[in-house]
Amino acid sequence: MCIQNVCTHFIILFDIRIDEYSCLCACVYSIQLTNPPFLPPQVKLDEAQESEQEALRNQLTQEQELLDKFQDSQKAKLAAQHEREKQALDVKVESTERDLELEVSALFVRQEGVRSGSFETI
Repeated sequence: MCIQNVCTHFIILFDIRIDEYSCLCACVYSIQLTNPPFLPPQVKLDEAQESEQEALRNQLTQEQELLDKFQDSQKAKLAAQHEREKQALDVKVESTERDLELEVSALFVRQEGVRSGSFETI
């Protein structure tokens, strides 16, 4: 009997908590509807400020264009330098490969000479 009363009280408290939560959610929602999120006030500029703003905007645009041109020229210079260095390295690799092939050929010829000379002595 006692356990049943405890369970009944728990269920009643649980239902009350759900109702309170629902009520709280409804209150928050209604507050959000009546008070939109904070927006900064719109500032009205006078003519001098508007002309200064436009001049600064134009100056910023010009500086951005200059920066873009400079970056493009730097990229082009770096690409050209990269290509020159790559070609120089390719030439160096080809030269080294030729030198190694000549050394291997010379060693092979020398080895063949040693073999043929050892067969003649036998």
